Amino acid sequence: MTADPSPGQSATHREELEELYRQEAKMVIGLLLWLGATWELAEDVTQEAFLQAQRCWGKRDRRGAAPHPRDREDAPASRPGPTRQAAR
Repeated sequence: MTADPSPGQSATHREELEELYRQEAKMVIGLLLWLGATWELAEDVTQEAFLQAQRCWGKRDRRGAAPHPRDREDAPASRPGPTRQAAR
């Protein structure tokens, strides 16, 4: 993976992401090809996916999962959704 590291991203995070890319990129490209993407599209989508992963990499919680968007500190306050009426 050759993308520039995100500001403030530690060398450890970059190494972890590079290892993940080495392990999984071919599988992602293969899946996209199997689904009918062209080679160029499969490569582009894979690179975009790992670039997004790089942006979120340091935001993982202790379990290794990224926080849900609604749990982020900068997330807008949620509004109550529509209520469901009981079936009669």
